[in-house]
Amino acid sequence: MTHFGIGAPARRRGAFSLTPNRVINTGMIIIPSYTGNVRVRRAPRPRFSLRNGVRLVFTKHFSYEKDDRDEAISFSELAAEFRLTGKTQNISDVSKDLDDFLLLSSFAARHRCVSLGWTYTDSRGNIVHHYRRDIAIPKEKDISSRDTLIDITEFPKFIRAAYRRFCGFTEKDQFGRAIYPLISDADKTTEMSYFSLFSGLESALLFADRTFHIFPRGHRPLHERWTVFHAKYSVDISDLWPVTDKTNGITLVQLRNKVAHGEYLNPGQTLALLYAREHLRWAVERVVLSLLGWPVAKSRVRAGSLGHLYPYNNWKQARATF
Repeated sequence: MTHFGIGAPARRRGAFSLTPNRVINTGMIIIPSYTGNVRVRRAPRPRFSLRNGVRLVFTKHFSYEKDDRDEAISFSELAAEFRLTGKTQNISDVSKDLDDFLLLSSFAARHRCVSLGWTYTDSRGNIVHHYRRDIAIPKEKDISSRDTLIDITEFPKFIRAAYRRFCGFTEKDQFGRAIYPLISDADKTTEMSYFSLFSGLESALLFADRTFHIFPRGHRPLHERWTVFHAKYSVDISDLWPVTDKTNGITLVQLRNKVAHGEYLNPGQTLALLYAREHLRWAVERVVLSLLGWPVAKSRVRAGSLGHLYPYNNWKQARATF
């Protein structure tokens, strides 16, 4: 903490430091000059109001370091600037609300984005630097604008609708457990990722039952719960590898059981497992979108956006290897 001895009350403002997020558009044009000066022309900065009324302005903050040759190197990080106006607003509460926003934006980007901490000037002129220790920092990942679940042009509409729906949930932590496997499996093996995604599917169904009480009382097997959920939310997965329908071959559930019991998979079946994992991911993404009330047709998990992918076009042949 640094105190500058400001006599008059200071404005309570600050900024959260964030890891990269592909769908939060902080684009800018950097114009170098022959004089050595650099001008930065920013695009309109994204803004978002949290449920507590705090308005965030997303931008890039630049820092500079000297290299071994004493030349200046610049780098930037994503930041969410804010200003507190009410006497009761607490920076820790704002941070929790921001985490909810980042969970949904991570889902949209298909990569986890977290707040690393904040810099904040309080009403007495104290500048507080807070670094979080309760998070795991995601590894950097090069994500194309075509790889995100929600297109960057649709993201402002998506995040407002999804955040509004999310704020009404009483089982927020349970809903988060459905999202985490979709945004945090970069370093997992195919098998571990497959199990994690199934956990996400189970979490989504459990959330739906706790929130909307859609299943009969008592324990019900997955295929019964999936049938009830599918009927209520009309989640169309007819173009994907079936989760429980074993009419024409092995299901995603049966394949999970094979792997869990340690059955040997030949090279062709190992490749098929990789295809099945992608289909399971797409199914869970469609389930989460339906719970958030966002049309699958306005996402990159719709059939038209998957048609160029090899696992999407050749899953029936892969299924036949079992």
